[in-house]
Amino acid sequence: QDFTPYRDELVISTKAGYLMHPGPYGEWGSRKYLLSSLDASLKRMGLDYVDVFYSHRFDPHTPLEETMGALASAVQQGKALYVGVSSYTAE
Repeated sequence: QDFTPYRDELVISTKAGYLMHPGPYGEWGSRKYLLSSLDASLKRMGLDYVDVFYSHRFDPHTPLEETMGALASAVQQGKALYVGVSSYTAE
């Protein structure tokens, strides 16, 4: 079903952090991985943006500043209205 006429009534979210699609950037939380994963999700869904984009898991190999910077870039580029994290500890 085509939900395009109802887009302004829907809250659509997507996440990245686990290997979900083939690509050169692996998984986890690097800037390249997160933004390429978001682009792939948008393409699959036929959307220009999502309402919420989540970094789905903490990456011990990528500085947190890089991960958060990638999320901020998604908002600045208009690809996500809001961002969030899941499966992160309080530390």
